[in-house]
Amino acid sequence: MVNFPQIISSSLEWTAAVLFRPFSPKKWLILGFVALLAGQLAGGGCNTSFNPRLDNKAKTGTKTADVLESGKSAVKKSPPASQPIHKRFDRIIKDKKLLALLIALFALLTVLFTWLYARFTFIFIADTVRNEFLIKLPFRKYRQVGNSLFIFNIFFGLFWLSALIGMGLMLVLRFKSTGLFSGALPLQPLAVLLAALPYISALLIFLLASGLVYLIVRDFVQVIMFKDGLNFVTAWKKSLNILGKNINDFILYILVRICLGICAWVVSSIVYMIISLAVLMQGAFIILAAAFLYKLLPVSLHMPYAVGFIILAAPALAFLAYCLICAYLPFAVFYRTFSLKFMASIAPEYNLFAKYTENGGLR
Repeated sequence: MVNFPQIISSSLEWTAAVLFRPFSPKKWLILGFVALLAGQLAGGGCNTSFNPRLDNKAKTGTKTADVLESGKSAVKKSPPASQPIHKRFDRIIKDKKLLALLIALFALLTVLFTWLYARFTFIFIADTVRNEFLIKLPFRKYRQVGNSLFIFNIFFGLFWLSALIGMGLMLVLRFKSTGLFSGALPLQPLAVLLAALPYISALLIFLLASGLVYLIVRDFVQVIMFKDGLNFVTAWKKSLNILGKNINDFILYILVRICLGICAWVVSSIVYMIISLAVLMQGAFIILAAAFLYKLLPVSLHMPYAVGFIILAAPALAFLAYCLICAYLPFAVFYRTFSLKFMASIAPEYNLFAKYTENGGLR
Protein backbone atom coordinates (compact mmCIF):
# COMPACT_ATOMS: atom_id res chain seq x y z
CA MET A 1 0.00 0.00 0.00
CA VAL A 2 1.31 3.40 -1.01
CA ASN A 3 1.91 5.83 1.85
CA PHE A 4 0.12 8.91 0.47
CA PRO A 5 0.70 11.16 3.53
CA GLN A 6 4.43 10.60 3.14
CA ILE A 7 4.27 11.31 -0.59
CA ILE A 8 2.33 14.53 0.01
CA SER A 9 4.77 15.64 2.72
CA SER A 10 7.77 14.83 0.55
CA SER A 11 6.21 16.68 -2.41
CA LEU A 12 5.66 19.77 -0.27
CA GLU A 13 9.28 19.64 0.88
CA TRP A 14 10.56 19.38 -2.67
CA THR A 15 8.30 22.21 -3.84
CA ALA A 16 9.69 24.42 -1.08
CA ALA A 17 13.25 23.43 -2.05
CA VAL A 18 12.67 24.25 -5.72
CA LEU A 19 10.88 27.59 -5.29
CA PHE A 20 11.80 29.00 -1.89
CA ARG A 21 15.24 27.72 -0.87
CA PRO A 22 16.52 30.11 -1.99
CA PHE A 23 13.83 32.37 -3.45
CA SER A 24 14.82 33.63 -6.91
CA PRO A 25 12.49 35.89 -8.96
CA LYS A 26 14.40 34.96 -12.12
CA LYS A 27 13.83 31.26 -11.46
CA TRP A 28 10.12 31.85 -10.84
CA LEU A 29 9.70 33.79 -14.09
CA ILE A 30 11.59 31.27 -16.24
CA LEU A 31 10.11 28.18 -14.60
CA GLY A 32 6.68 29.83 -14.76
CA PHE A 33 7.14 30.30 -18.52
CA VAL A 34 8.05 26.61 -18.88
CA ALA A 35 5.06 25.55 -16.77
CA LEU A 36 2.75 27.84 -18.76
CA LEU A 37 3.72 26.33 -22.12
CA ALA A 38 3.56 22.86 -20.54
CA GLY A 39 -0.07 23.50 -19.59
CA GLN A 40 0.64 23.23 -15.87
CA LEU A 41 -0.54 26.68 -14.80
CA ALA A 42 -4.20 27.46 -14.10
CA GLY A 43 -5.73 30.02 -16.41
CA GLY A 44 -3.39 29.17 -19.26
CA GLY A 45 -6.15 28.57 -21.69
CA CYS A 46 -6.86 30.46 -24.81
CA ASN A 47 -10.31 31.59 -25.89
CA THR A 48 -10.71 32.92 -29.40
CA SER A 49 -13.86 34.15 -31.03
CA PHE A 50 -14.73 35.87 -34.28
CA ASN A 51 -17.83 37.93 -34.84
CA PRO A 52 -17.83 39.60 -38.29
CA ARG A 53 -19.99 42.65 -38.73
CA LEU A 54 -21.26 43.58 -42.15
CA ASP A 55 -21.89 47.13 -43.16
CA ASN A 56 -24.70 46.98 -45.68
CA LYS A 57 -25.31 50.72 -45.88
CA ALA A 58 -24.58 51.78 -49.45
CA LYS A 59 -23.26 55.25 -50.08
CA THR A 60 -25.17 56.64 -53.03
CA GLY A 61 -24.26 60.31 -52.73
CA THR A 62 -27.64 61.32 -54.24
CA LYS A 63 -30.92 62.36 -52.70
CA THR A 64 -34.14 61.17 -54.33
CA ALA A 65 -36.71 63.45 -52.79
CA ASP A 66 -37.62 65.59 -49.83
CA VAL A 67 -40.80 64.41 -48.20
CA LEU A 68 -42.58 66.92 -45.99
CA GLU A 69 -45.38 65.60 -43.77
CA SER A 70 -46.78 67.20 -40.57
CA GLY A 71 -43.75 69.44 -40.18
CA LYS A 72 -41.33 66.45 -40.41
CA SER A 73 -38.85 65.80 -43.20
CA ALA A 74 -36.95 62.68 -44.20
CA VAL A 75 -34.42 61.94 -46.88
CA LYS A 76 -34.68 58.64 -48.67
CA LYS A 77 -31.61 57.07 -50.22
CA SER A 78 -31.54 54.20 -52.68
CA PRO A 79 -28.66 52.42 -54.39
CA PRO A 80 -28.13 53.09 -58.08
CA ALA A 81 -30.27 50.88 -60.27
CA SER A 82 -27.30 50.12 -62.49
CA GLN A 83 -25.28 48.49 -59.67
CA PRO A 84 -24.62 44.81 -60.54
CA ILE A 85 -26.12 42.25 -58.18
CA HIS A 86 -22.82 40.46 -57.60
CA LYS A 87 -21.32 43.62 -56.11
CA ARG A 88 -23.93 43.61 -53.39
CA PHE A 89 -22.46 40.35 -52.12
CA ASP A 90 -18.89 41.51 -52.52
CA ARG A 91 -18.54 42.34 -48.83
CA ILE A 92 -20.03 39.01 -47.79
CA ILE A 93 -17.58 37.12 -50.00
CA LYS A 94 -14.67 39.10 -48.61
CA ASP A 95 -15.80 38.45 -45.04
CA LYS A 96 -16.05 34.71 -45.73
CA LYS A 97 -12.50 34.76 -47.00
CA LEU A 98 -11.43 36.61 -43.91
CA LEU A 99 -13.27 34.09 -41.75
CA ALA A 100 -11.55 31.21 -43.55
CA LEU A 101 -8.20 32.96 -43.09
CA LEU A 102 -8.80 33.41 -39.38
CA ILE A 103 -9.87 29.78 -39.01
CA ALA A 104 -6.70 28.66 -40.78
CA LEU A 105 -4.63 30.94 -38.56
CA PHE A 106 -6.33 29.59 -35.46
CA ALA A 107 -5.65 26.01 -36.58
CA LEU A 108 -2.01 26.88 -37.26
CA LEU A 109 -1.61 28.45 -33.81
CA THR A 110 -3.31 25.43 -32.23
CA VAL A 111 -0.83 23.08 -33.90
CA LEU A 112 2.08 25.32 -32.91
CA PHE A 113 1.09 25.52 -29.24
CA THR A 114 0.33 21.79 -29.18
CA TRP A 115 3.87 21.17 -30.42
CA LEU A 116 5.31 23.53 -27.82
CA TYR A 117 3.18 21.92 -25.12
CA ALA A 118 4.57 18.48 -25.97
CA ARG A 119 8.17 19.69 -25.85
CA PHE A 120 7.85 21.87 -22.75
CA THR A 121 6.10 19.05 -20.87
CA PHE A 122 9.41 17.20 -20.68
CA ILE A 123 11.34 20.41 -19.99
CA PHE A 124 9.12 21.03 -16.97
CA ILE A 125 9.71 17.48 -15.70
CA ALA A 126 13.48 17.92 -16.10
CA ASP A 127 13.56 21.30 -14.37
CA THR A 128 11.34 20.09 -11.54
CA VAL A 129 13.37 16.95 -10.89
CA ARG A 130 16.78 18.64 -11.17
CA ASN A 131 15.78 21.86 -9.41
CA GLU A 132 16.79 23.94 -12.42
CA PHE A 133 15.23 26.48 -14.75
CA LEU A 134 16.83 25.61 -18.10
CA ILE A 135 15.11 25.74 -21.48
CA LYS A 136 17.62 25.54 -24.32
CA LEU A 137 19.44 22.30 -23.44
CA PRO A 138 16.38 20.18 -22.53
CA PHE A 139 14.51 21.60 -25.55
CA ARG A 140 16.99 19.85 -27.85
CA LYS A 141 17.45 16.79 -25.66
CA TYR A 142 13.77 15.81 -25.56
CA ARG A 143 13.07 16.43 -29.23
CA GLN A 144 12.16 12.83 -30.14
CA VAL A 145 9.87 12.10 -27.20
CA GLY A 146 8.33 15.56 -27.57
CA ASN A 147 7.51 14.93 -31.23
CA SER A 148 6.03 11.52 -30.37
CA LEU A 149 3.79 13.08 -27.72
CA PHE A 150 2.85 15.86 -30.15
CA ILE A 151 1.63 13.34 -32.74
CA PHE A 152 -0.53 11.60 -30.14
CA ASN A 153 -1.97 14.90 -28.92
CA ILE A 154 -2.94 15.91 -32.46
CA PHE A 155 -4.70 12.63 -33.28
CA PHE A 156 -6.31 12.34 -29.87
CA GLY A 157 -7.50 15.94 -30.04
CA LEU A 158 -9.04 15.40 -33.50
CA PHE A 159 -10.70 12.18 -32.34
CA TRP A 160 -12.01 13.87 -29.18
CA LEU A 161 -13.40 16.84 -31.11
CA SER A 162 -14.97 14.64 -33.81
CA ALA A 163 -16.60 12.37 -31.23
CA LEU A 164 -17.90 15.36 -29.28
CA ILE A 165 -19.39 16.94 -32.42
CA GLY A 166 -20.88 13.58 -33.48
CA MET A 167 -22.60 13.04 -30.14
CA GLY A 168 -23.86 16.61 -30.21
CA LEU A 169 -25.37 16.09 -33.68
CA MET A 170 -27.02 12.84 -32.57
CA LEU A 171 -28.52 14.66 -29.60
CA VAL A 172 -29.86 17.41 -31.88
CA LEU A 173 -31.34 14.82 -34.26
CA ARG A 174 -32.96 13.06 -31.32
CA PHE A 175 -34.53 16.33 -30.19
CA LYS A 176 -35.69 16.97 -33.75
CA SER A 177 -37.35 13.55 -33.96
CA THR A 178 -39.41 14.36 -30.88
CA GLY A 179 -40.76 17.50 -32.54
CA LEU A 180 -39.01 19.83 -30.12
CA PHE A 181 -37.85 22.26 -32.81
CA SER A 182 -40.99 22.22 -34.92
CA GLY A 183 -43.20 23.68 -32.21
CA ALA A 184 -46.04 21.36 -33.21
CA LEU A 185 -46.07 19.63 -29.84
CA PRO A 186 -46.28 21.29 -26.42
CA LEU A 187 -43.00 21.37 -24.53
CA GLN A 188 -42.72 18.53 -22.02
CA PRO A 189 -39.44 18.86 -20.08
CA LEU A 190 -39.64 15.35 -18.62
CA ALA A 191 -40.14 13.75 -22.04
CA VAL A 192 -37.30 15.79 -23.51
CA LEU A 193 -35.00 14.80 -20.64
CA LEU A 194 -35.86 11.10 -21.01
CA ALA A 195 -35.25 11.28 -24.74
CA ALA A 196 -31.84 12.93 -24.21
CA LEU A 197 -30.79 10.84 -21.20
CA PRO A 198 -29.01 8.05 -23.16
CA TYR A 199 -27.02 10.59 -25.17
CA ILE A 200 -26.17 12.70 -22.13
CA SER A 201 -25.05 9.54 -20.30
CA ALA A 202 -22.87 8.54 -23.25
CA LEU A 203 -21.38 12.04 -23.31
CA LEU A 204 -20.54 11.93 -19.61
CA ILE A 205 -18.97 8.48 -19.97
CA PHE A 206 -16.95 9.72 -22.93
CA LEU A 207 -15.72 12.77 -21.01
CA LEU A 208 -14.78 10.63 -17.98
CA ALA A 209 -12.91 8.19 -20.22
CA SER A 210 -11.11 11.06 -21.94
CA GLY A 211 -10.15 12.52 -18.56
CA LEU A 212 -8.80 9.13 -17.44
CA VAL A 213 -6.70 8.83 -20.60
CA TYR A 214 -5.38 12.35 -20.11
CA LEU A 215 -4.47 11.56 -16.49
CA ILE A 216 -2.61 8.38 -17.43
CA VAL A 217 -0.74 10.14 -20.23
CA ARG A 218 0.24 13.15 -18.13
CA ASP A 219 1.19 11.41 -14.89
CA PHE A 220 2.59 8.09 -16.10
CA VAL A 221 3.20 7.81 -19.84
CA GLN A 222 5.16 11.05 -19.95
CA VAL A 223 7.33 9.88 -17.06
CA ILE A 224 8.21 6.64 -18.86
CA MET A 225 8.93 8.53 -22.08
CA PHE A 226 11.12 10.96 -20.14
CA LYS A 227 13.06 8.25 -18.29
CA ASP A 228 13.47 5.62 -21.02
CA GLY A 229 13.28 7.77 -24.15
CA LEU A 230 10.48 5.59 -25.56
CA ASN A 231 7.88 6.56 -28.13
CA PHE A 232 4.31 7.12 -27.02
CA VAL A 233 2.85 3.74 -28.01
CA THR A 234 5.54 1.74 -26.20
CA ALA A 235 5.35 3.98 -23.13
CA TRP A 236 1.54 3.69 -23.10
CA LYS A 237 1.70 -0.12 -23.06
CA LYS A 238 4.32 -0.08 -20.34
CA SER A 239 2.32 2.33 -18.18
CA LEU A 240 -0.83 0.19 -18.49
CA ASN A 241 1.20 -2.82 -17.42
CA ILE A 242 2.49 -0.99 -14.32
CA LEU A 243 -0.92 0.40 -13.39
CA GLY A 244 -2.58 -2.97 -13.94
CA LYS A 245 -0.33 -4.47 -11.28
CA ASN A 246 -1.17 -1.62 -8.88
CA ILE A 247 -4.83 -1.02 -9.70
CA ASN A 248 -5.91 -0.42 -6.09
CA ASP A 249 -3.19 2.17 -5.51
CA PHE A 250 -4.09 3.82 -8.83
CA ILE A 251 -7.76 4.14 -7.86
CA LEU A 252 -6.75 5.61 -4.52
CA TYR A 253 -4.37 7.94 -6.36
CA ILE A 254 -7.26 9.30 -8.42
CA LEU A 255 -9.34 9.95 -5.29
CA VAL A 256 -6.42 11.67 -3.56
CA ARG A 257 -5.85 13.81 -6.67
CA ILE A 258 -9.48 14.91 -6.61
CA CYS A 259 -9.24 15.88 -2.93
CA LEU A 260 -5.97 17.72 -3.53
CA GLY A 261 -7.54 19.49 -6.50
CA ILE A 262 -10.40 20.78 -4.34
CA CYS A 263 -7.97 21.98 -1.66
CA ALA A 264 -5.75 23.62 -4.28
CA TRP A 265 -8.75 25.38 -5.81
CA VAL A 266 -9.79 26.81 -2.43
CA VAL A 267 -6.26 27.91 -1.48
CA SER A 268 -5.44 29.34 -4.91
CA SER A 269 -8.74 31.26 -4.97
CA ILE A 270 -7.91 32.87 -1.61
CA VAL A 271 -4.35 33.67 -2.72
CA TYR A 272 -5.49 35.17 -6.02
CA MET A 273 -8.16 37.21 -4.24
CA ILE A 274 -5.60 38.70 -1.84
CA ILE A 275 -3.11 39.41 -4.64
CA SER A 276 -5.81 40.88 -6.88
CA LEU A 277 -7.00 43.23 -4.13
CA ALA A 278 -3.43 44.41 -3.51
CA VAL A 279 -2.84 44.92 -7.23
CA LEU A 280 -6.14 46.77 -7.67
CA MET A 281 -5.35 49.12 -4.81
CA GLN A 282 -1.92 49.91 -6.24
CA GLY A 283 -3.36 50.22 -9.75
CA ALA A 284 -6.07 52.61 -8.55
CA PHE A 285 -3.45 54.75 -6.80
CA ILE A 286 -1.30 54.90 -9.96
CA ILE A 287 -4.28 55.79 -12.15
CA LEU A 288 -5.39 58.55 -9.79
CA ALA A 289 -1.86 59.96 -9.65
CA ALA A 290 -1.61 59.83 -13.46
CA ALA A 291 -5.00 61.54 -13.85
CA PHE A 292 -4.02 64.25 -11.38
CA LEU A 293 -0.77 64.90 -13.27
CA TYR A 294 -2.73 64.93 -16.54
CA LYS A 295 -4.90 67.80 -15.27
CA LEU A 296 -1.88 69.78 -14.14
CA LEU A 297 -0.21 69.65 -17.56
CA PRO A 298 -0.95 72.18 -20.30
CA VAL A 299 -3.50 71.15 -22.92
CA SER A 300 -0.78 70.94 -25.55
CA LEU A 301 0.95 68.16 -23.57
CA HIS A 302 -2.16 66.06 -22.95
CA MET A 303 -1.83 63.97 -26.11
CA PRO A 304 1.92 63.21 -25.77
CA TYR A 305 1.40 62.42 -22.08
CA ALA A 306 -1.49 60.02 -22.83
CA VAL A 307 0.47 58.25 -25.57
CA GLY A 308 3.54 57.92 -23.37
CA PHE A 309 1.48 56.61 -20.47
CA ILE A 310 -0.12 53.94 -22.69
CA ILE A 311 3.26 52.90 -24.09
CA LEU A 312 4.64 52.47 -20.59
CA ALA A 313 1.49 50.99 -19.05
CA ALA A 314 0.85 48.27 -21.66
CA PRO A 315 4.04 46.23 -21.06
CA ALA A 316 3.79 46.86 -17.32
CA LEU A 317 0.26 45.45 -17.25
CA ALA A 318 1.33 42.47 -19.37
CA PHE A 319 4.22 41.75 -17.01
CA LEU A 320 1.92 42.10 -14.01
CA ALA A 321 -0.58 39.66 -15.54
CA TYR A 322 2.25 37.19 -16.14
CA CYS A 323 3.37 37.52 -12.53
CA LEU A 324 -0.18 36.76 -11.40
CA ILE A 325 -0.15 33.61 -13.53
CA CYS A 326 3.17 32.59 -11.99
CA ALA A 327 1.55 32.77 -8.55
CA TYR A 328 0.12 29.31 -9.33
CA LEU A 329 3.62 27.90 -9.86
CA PRO A 330 3.88 26.24 -6.40
CA PHE A 331 0.74 24.21 -7.15
CA ALA A 332 2.13 23.17 -10.55
CA VAL A 333 5.45 22.06 -9.08
CA PHE A 334 3.69 20.22 -6.25
CA TYR A 335 1.34 18.32 -8.57
CA ARG A 336 4.18 17.36 -10.90
CA THR A 337 6.30 16.23 -7.94
CA PHE A 338 3.38 14.34 -6.39
CA SER A 339 2.76 12.33 -9.57
CA LEU A 340 6.49 11.59 -9.98
CA LYS A 341 6.83 10.38 -6.39
CA PHE A 342 3.74 8.20 -6.70
CA MET A 343 5.18 6.69 -9.87
CA ALA A 344 8.41 5.99 -7.98
CA SER A 345 6.47 4.29 -5.16
CA ILE A 346 4.78 1.75 -7.47
CA ALA A 347 7.73 1.40 -9.87
CA PRO A 348 11.04 2.11 -8.08
CA GLU A 349 12.96 2.03 -11.38
CA TYR A 350 11.23 5.34 -12.22
CA ASN A 351 12.42 7.19 -9.14
CA LEU A 352 13.69 10.34 -10.84
CA PHE A 353 14.64 11.91 -7.50
CA ALA A 354 17.16 9.21 -6.57
CA LYS A 355 20.12 11.55 -7.06
CA TYR A 356 18.64 14.49 -5.16
CA THR A 357 17.85 15.29 -1.53
CA GLU A 358 14.86 17.15 -0.13
CA ASN A 359 16.84 20.40 0.12
CA GLY A 360 17.47 20.37 -3.60
CA GLY A 361 21.07 19.20 -3.59
CA LEU A 362 22.80 16.12 -4.94
CA ARG A 363 23.23 13.11 -2.69
